[in-house]
Amino acid sequence: MEKDQEISVENISTFIDTLDEAYISIIVKNNTYKIIKKYVVGWMGFDESGNPVKTGWLLPDYLKEGYVEADIQPGMIYGYENCWRTSDDDTPEAMQFIACVRKVEYEDGSQWINPYYDYWVQEYKEKPLH
Repeated sequence: MEKDQEISVENISTFIDTLDEAYISIIVKNNTYKIIKKYVVGWMGFDESGNPVKTGWLLPDYLKEGYVEADIQPGMIYGYENCWRTSDDDTPEAMQFIACVRKVEYEDGSQWINPYYDYWVQEYKEKPLH
């Protein structure tokens, strides 16, 4: 199923800024011949043992979503400049992340809803990584 993704997650990077706040960048690739204008990506975090932890700043949850407006050309990899804060002082620090694109809107107005996304959520949300 993952090979059929019109936009795929290529990499996930994390970093700590100068104020000791943790962030995540989710790198995606446009696998179509259309220009992507917007997309929604979900992510989940896990501790060093693979147990799920709530992530996100202000309203931590086991599943967070990020909304991106962009101009992603066909075949282009994108996302290094986008990031989301993954924790505040009250949430445990995630050490591992997984991500999946939920939906995409193209320049021509058409959309793609990822049929794999709901399966992905059901498979991993609030469950240890296998």
